[in-house]
Amino acid sequence: MKVAKLFSGIADILIAYCVGHCSLLGTAPFGTAIIGAGSACGRSPWMLLLGLLGAFFEQGGFEKQGQMIYPLIWVMAAVLVRVRKLQLLYPRSFLLSVLVGLETIVLQIGAAFWLPGAIGIPLACAEGALVFSFMLAYCFSYRNLSGDKLLFLTDTQTMLAVLILATTVLAGMPVQLGGVVEVLASVCLFTIFYISYRFGFSAGVSWAAISGAIYALRTDDMQMLAAWVFLAVLVNGLTEFLHMGRYGSVLIFAASDCLLGYFAFPQMLSEAGIKAIATAVFVLFFLPGRLFVQVRTQGDAMALSGAEWGKLTLSRVRSFSDALKRIDYTFAGTEGQRIGFSQIGTMLEDFTKQLDSPVAMRKDAETAIVSELGRMGVHVKSLTLLKAQNGRYQLYADARVGRGRLVGAEAVRKIASKETGIPFEIGEDSRQMVGRSYDLVILNQKPAFRIQTAARRLSCQEDVISGDNFYIGNLKNGQALLMIADGMGNGVQAAKDSEALLSAVEELVMTGFEQEMAVRLVNAYLAEKNKGEHFTTLDMLLLDLYTGVGHLVKYGAATTYVCRGNWMECIKSTSLPVGVMEDAGCECSSKKYYAGDLIVMVSDGVLDSILFENKDDYMHTLLEALKDEEPETVVEAVIQDIRSVCGKRLKDDATIIVCKVMKNL
Repeated sequence: MKVAKLFSGIADILIAYCVGHCSLLGTAPFGTAIIGAGSACGRSPWMLLLGLLGAFFEQGGFEKQGQMIYPLIWVMAAVLVRVRKLQLLYPRSFLLSVLVGLETIVLQIGAAFWLPGAIGIPLACAEGALVFSFMLAYCFSYRNLSGDKLLFLTDTQTMLAVLILATTVLAGMPVQLGGVVEVLASVCLFTIFYISYRFGFSAGVSWAAISGAIYALRTDDMQMLAAWVFLAVLVNGLTEFLHMGRYGSVLIFAASDCLLGYFAFPQMLSEAGIKAIATAVFVLFFLPGRLFVQVRTQGDAMALSGAEWGKLTLSRVRSFSDALKRIDYTFAGTEGQRIGFSQIGTMLEDFTKQLDSPVAMRKDAETAIVSELGRMGVHVKSLTLLKAQNGRYQLYADARVGRGRLVGAEAVRKIASKETGIPFEIGEDSRQMVGRSYDLVILNQKPAFRIQTAARRLSCQEDVISGDNFYIGNLKNGQALLMIADGMGNGVQAAKDSEALLSAVEELVMTGFEQEMAVRLVNAYLAEKNKGEHFTTLDMLLLDLYTGVGHLVKYGAATTYVCRGNWMECIKSTSLPVGVMEDAGCECSSKKYYAGDLIVMVSDGVLDSILFENKDDYMHTLLEALKDEEPETVVEAVIQDIRSVCGKRLKDDATIIVCKVMKNL
C-alpha cells in the first residue's frame, strides 16, 4: 500500500510538472484545472502543487510580478475543492469546475489592479472559462481511468477527456532531459506500443497520429508524424497476424522502427531516435505483466458474444427437447395419458429457470484474471459470470493460448477463484486444456456442502431378487438426488417396477422438472398402464448443496429420520404409492440441513423387521449411538442390529440409505 501511494504521488508530481509548462492565449489555465480536478478526484493536491511549483520555478515565474498570482490561485483552488462543506459536490464535476473557474476570475481581476504585468480583466475572464472547461475534462479523465479503465474506449465524451489530458501532458513534457535523455520521443513511442498492444489497431493508430502531431509541433519535424503512424500500422498488422505475446511484440516493434528508419525515415535512426526507441523498449520489457492486459472492445468487451451465448442456450434447449422425446417414448401406447396445456406451460416455465442470468463482474477482478492468464500466454476473448436462482455462480472463459505450451483448465480455475473470491471447480462440460483455438472453460462454483453416503439393498429371501431399488447421484446444477423405490411384493416384477420408476423420475429431474411435477407425470402414466394392479412406493430427497435446503417427496414411503445432535425428527407419509390413482397426492417437506446432520431413508422392510411396538424410539436410540460414525458404519450397524432383532430373517425386502451432510472445505 505504501509503495502504491509513493508511485501515485510521483505520478501526480510528473503530470502536474508537464501540465505546468503549458499555456494558451497568454494564460495558464491548465495548472489550475489539474490541481482542481485532482483534488476533486482524490489525488494528492500537495503533490500536484509541488509539480506545478517546479514547472513555475523552471520557467522563471517567481521573477515576473504578473505571474506571482498563480501559486495563490493553485493553493486557493485546492483548498476550495477540499472544503468539507463542498464534499457533497464531489460527484458533480460541473459545479466544482464552475467554482474553481470563478475563483480564478476573481483573483486574476484582483491581480490586474495590484500587480504590474498581470493579464488584465478580459484575459482573466477567458482564463476562468478555460479553467472550467479543462477542469471538467480532467475530472472525467481521472474518474474513469482510476475506476473503469475500459469505459473511455466505449464512451466518446470520456475518450475525448482522456485525450485532452494526455495531449496536455505531452505538450508540456520536456523534449530532452539534461541534453541526453530523449524524454518526449521515448514517452511517445512507449505509449504508441502500449495502446496498440492493449487496445488494438484503431486506438493505437489514432494515438500514433495524436502523439506524432504533438511531437512534430514541438520539434518542427513533420515527418515523424507519418513515421509513427506507419510504425503503428506495421506493428499492429504483424503482431495480430503472428499472434505474438508481449515480448515478441516488443521485438517486432523495435525491428519495425529500425526498418522504417533504414528504408524511409532516417530520423528514426539518428542518435536521438535510437536513444528514444532503446529507452521505450527497455521500459516495455521490465514493466509488470499485469499492466499489459489485452482488451478488445466490441460491444460488451468481456461478455460472451451473441453466437457464443446462443450456443449455450441451444445446448440447453436440445437437452430439454431430448427429455421431452424420451417422455413421449415412455408414454407411447398409453391412450388415457395426455399432457395438458397447463403442464406444458409449467414445463417451459421450469425450463426458463435453468437459464442462468448474467451478472456484472468486478472490474478489478476481471482485469486481474485476464492479466494473470496473459502472463501465462493465455489470451482471454471474453469472461461471463452467470448466477442461478439458488445463488450458484458459473464463469465462462473463452480463451486460447498463443505460441508455446498448452495450459490446463486447472490454472484458469485457481486464478479465477483467487481473484473473484468464489471457490470454483471445473465443470463437467468444460475443456480440460486451453488450446490454440478459442474454446470455453466452464467453471462452477464449489458447493458449500458435500455429502457422504452409504446404502444397502437386501432381499428377504435368499434366492429371490429384491423388489427394492435405490438411486444416489449428483445433478449438474449442484443438487444431490437420493431415492428409494419399493415395488409391490418381491421378485423380478417388483424389481422392474421400482427400477422403471427411479429411471423415469431421474430423467425428468435431471432435465430440470420440479420434483412434484416429475412424479405426477410418472404416477399418471403408471396408474394408466398398470390399472392399479402394480404400484411402487417412492421416497425422494433433492438436496441443494449450495444452500443446504432439501425437498423431500413421499408417495406411500416409510419414515425418514433426520438426526442433529441429540435431536431426531421423523418424517412420515400417509399418501398412496405411485401407480394406484392418476391424481394421487403426496407428502412434501422442505427443510434446511446443516453440516453434521444425518439423514436415514429406509424402505418398509427395515421398519417391519423391528418387532418392537415403538419403532421410532428404537431407531432414535440406535441412531443416537451412531451419530458420529461414518455412513458406511451406520448402515452396517443398523442392518446387523435389525437382523439380530428379527431373528436374522427380514420380514420384507429392505433398503437403507444413510446420508451425512458435511461442510465442503
